[in-house]
Amino acid sequence: MTKLDPSLNATTVHISAQQEVDVIDLRTLSQPGVIGFFTHFEVTEIVAFIGSALPINVLTVLVAEEREECDMGGLQWLGGRISVSGLKNMKFGICRYQRTVADVLSAVDRLKTGGDWQLSGHTLRLGSTKLMAPQFVPADSNQVVTLNKILKNNFWDGGYVVEFFDHTKTELKPLFDTPEFLLKLSEKVSKHIPIKIAEAADRLGNLVFQLPIDLIRTLTTVERGTETLSVELAWHPSATPRPLTLNCITEFDKLVSGFNVISLAEGVNKVSMPTLVDEHRLTIWDSITGVILGATRPSSFIQRISLGMSMSAKDRIFNMPDGKQERVGLRAAQSSNVIGDAPKPHREWVLKRIHDEEADSLAAQRRFKQYLPVLGNGNAEHLRAISDLRFLINTYGEGGVWLWDPYLSASDILKTLFYCPYEGVQMRAMGNAQSGRGLTGDKSVQVWIDNQRTAFAGCQSDYNGLDLEFRARHGDAGWDFHDRFLIFPDTREGVLVWSLGISVNQFGKSHHILQRVDNGRMIAEAFSSLWAKLETTEHLVWKWPEETHPC
Repeated sequence: MTKLDPSLNATTVHISAQQEVDVIDLRTLSQPGVIGFFTHFEVTEIVAFIGSALPINVLTVLVAEEREECDMGGLQWLGGRISVSGLKNMKFGICRYQRTVADVLSAVDRLKTGGDWQLSGHTLRLGSTKLMAPQFVPADSNQVVTLNKILKNNFWDGGYVVEFFDHTKTELKPLFDTPEFLLKLSEKVSKHIPIKIAEAADRLGNLVFQLPIDLIRTLTTVERGTETLSVELAWHPSATPRPLTLNCITEFDKLVSGFNVISLAEGVNKVSMPTLVDEHRLTIWDSITGVILGATRPSSFIQRISLGMSMSAKDRIFNMPDGKQERVGLRAAQSSNVIGDAPKPHREWVLKRIHDEEADSLAAQRRFKQYLPVLGNGNAEHLRAISDLRFLINTYGEGGVWLWDPYLSASDILKTLFYCPYEGVQMRAMGNAQSGRGLTGDKSVQVWIDNQRTAFAGCQSDYNGLDLEFRARHGDAGWDFHDRFLIFPDTREGVLVWSLGISVNQFGKSHHILQRVDNGRMIAEAFSSLWAKLETTEHLVWKWPEETHPC
């Protein structure tokens, strides 16, 4: 360990996150000249109605704006009452209105002291909310900022967000229990306002105050050939220009490849700072007020593009087996023209190593894993592959596990879902009683169902902590399905889904790929839709706890 020279004057500085909350709060940020010259807030409330009870806050977004006049009229309802198919006794509405900054701050003070929210003139029921420290939300770059999906026009220099965060969301439980309902509501809401609530579901129940940076506007460019970042800014007409600090950091391969801090003197509107072609993050800081006046997520500029063109050739004409003639337009091989600088040789080596590391990491996390058949060792490979499913269930199953496989059986469930270590977590299994089993009549299907129940009964378990339901499609109910998925409907990362690539009973025995899919919420919605169509007792194979056991 390196020791400090006692002859040096050492100063210890203690920095607390709470300091920023006390100094920079909603009242400070809304003051004229701090980050803008706001006169009012535009308020958009998405609310839920259950009978005659007070409306429930689904999401409220309050955007600070500057206008010559503030419309203090009544509430404007957008689209009327909204119903969600399958969600009984719950209706929704979207209302919009304007209030002055003073009115909003007064309502916030009342919420802090009395716990009620009446900004619209009517009481809106909130969950258990907690005031969060202000956070700066950059505009999207080559990385998407999820919170921007519910904010208004946050594509300039970013802005601050102050939230009353509903940390229980008890009032909105039906939307979280069935992702299909949330997706349907989100789709209907987005027809009236550009908000995607399903993609920012963690914010449901919140009051979100958005205070955009209106004091300055910046334009960022890279001066070609010099590897220099140029930042030009313009001040609000009512603002008094003041000194600012610009901080730029560039990174490549998780290393800091460049760093620069420049003080922008009063009256100077343009500055250039040496940088590199790597991803860069820029922050503009006002040392007088202590606020951020601009920030970017890691961003990059196009260094090289490929342009291509091809000439039309003749058509290929042929007849299908049914005699129908087909015509396919042919194109010559495309010749490409690359514009820009070629990548530096050392970067190609680094990028290859990064690719290999990512592949290894994805396999370790079971986000992407390929299974190859091993002759004469199929059962051992099967057990090793099943252990990967157990790993995923152990890692992500705390909020529920759904297993979707047309060939699913009691044996498969005993190998997988029974290994979930979380007590009382809801698990669902859905199969097809007729898939590849040659079952045609109701009697044959019932024999198969009885066999599954016998297998569960014969496992000699006490079923301790188990909350599991197994349904199977047969007959005309629902629809046939072929894909296999492992679904986690409620994780810290949202809905997560893995495509199995093969049925559980063949897992690891032949070539297939286990991979995490991008559209997990949509797959969960499809599962929920089919699950709802199999809610009759004839499709129930097995269920635990024992008091609702069908056997």
